[in-house]
Order: sequence, then C-alpha cells, then structure tokens
Amino acid sequence: MRSTRVCLWMLVVVALLAGGRAWAEDDRFNELAERYTRRAEGREAARALHEELRYEADQRTPYGLWTSLFTKELSPRRKAANAVALIDALYPEGDPARWTRVSGFLRPSFVPAPLAAADGVYLGALYLLRLGEQGADALALDLMERFMNSSRAKFTFITTSPAEYGLIVEEMERRGLAPVFGQWPEAKRTVGSLPFARPVRGTVRRGRAIDERMTFLNGAGQPASNGIYAWDRRYGRIYDVVEGRRWILFPWDD
Repeated sequence: MRSTRVCLWMLVVVALLAGGRAWAEDDRFNELAERYTRRAEGREAARALHEELRYEADQRTPYGLWTSLFTKELSPRRKAANAVALIDALYPEGDPARWTRVSGFLRPSFVPAPLAAADGVYLGALYLLRLGEQGADALALDLMERFMNSSRAKFTFITTSPAEYGLIVEEMERRGLAPVFGQWPEAKRTVGSLPFARPVRGTVRRGRAIDERMTFLNGAGQPASNGIYAWDRRYGRIYDVVEGRRWILFPWDD
C-alpha cells in the first residue's frame, strides 16, 4: 500500500514538472517571438533613419568626416550622420562586418583607415544612443552587432576595448538592447579611449614597442603580428617603427 502511495506521489511530481517545463517553454517561446518582432520593427525604423542620415551628412572626404566626429560645433545628429557616411565610405557596401577589407590611410594626415573605420562604428553608436529618435537605438545596435560579426574586429576592438565600450554596453542594457546572440561580449582588457585612429607621428624602436605591448600595423594600416607602424593604445599615438641603433663613440686625439 505504501509503495503504491509513493508511486502515485512520484507520478504527480513528474506531471507537475512536465507541466512546469511546458509552461516555461511557452513563456520562452513567447519572449523570443516578441523579441524578434521588436527587432524586425526596429530594423525597419533603423533603415529609414539610416537613409535620412546619409542625406544629411556633410559632403566631406573620409578624413573630413572622421575629424568632424570630434568637433564641438556639430550636433549629435549631424555627428551621427557623418559617422554613417564615414562607414559607407570606408567599409565595402557600408557593412561593418567587412572590417578586414578596410585598408590604407586617410590623407592629408596619414591616419590608418582601419582604425578610423572602427571609430566610425563606436562613435556612430554613441551619438545615435543620444538622439532618442525612432530607429536610433536599433541602428546603434545594428552597427555594433555587424561590427562584432567580424571575428578580427571583435578581437581587436572589443576583447581589448576602449573605456567607451563599457558605456555603450551599459546604455544598451539599460534600454533592453542585446545582440541577436543574446549577450554582450565581455572585454578582457580595457586599454585607452577613443579615438582609435591618430595620425602617424614620430618614431619608436621595435624593441620598445614590443616591451610596451604596442600593436603593430602593417603597410595597409591593419593590425598585424609585425609591421612598420606601432599603435600605442594607452596614450593614443601611432609611430613609425625603427630598428634599434647602436651608437659608436670615437675618441678625439688632443
């Protein structure tokens, strides 16, 4: 009798657990469906805003667009527009996921284009989050999400991130904005702050660049294991790399 009663209780518990699992799965399904619906609606608004911003952007060279992102005279909307224009100018088909295809230097100040392209995504997201307009949040999320679809961009600019990455993630999470894979990646190291790009100025010995964990850039301005330029992320400087020299002193005869 007792064993029969125990079996009945076990059946009841199993039934309750199964029902709870079904309810949880229903809730999860409804949550996912609602999230994807919101994302679809957000993408439409983001596309519309993207077209508006492209029309409003200043007619400048990529270098001029990049420098405009740091001026105090322009409004956040104009800066967001110029960031969108910079992204369209530097990335193939305006897609931040194709960051590895960006190469070269912005003239006249010899600024590495791959680093300026990353500035466009970061600063575009920051300025869009300030707008409070329909589609702005969704467009900011799309820029960062597309950028992270490049594994090399993610490793270079997010695994080791600037101070502003934490601000972007904090604001995104506050607004309930998350990438499609569900969670913002954690920065393993925070080094320096925006902008990433700077003009190449001065020289540094290769040994010092290695000792101080600078990032080498190749002849196309792209981060590489070795290169002819060194990017000091801590202090926001980019140098020409020179080989160490040994100085020989010759004594003079009296």
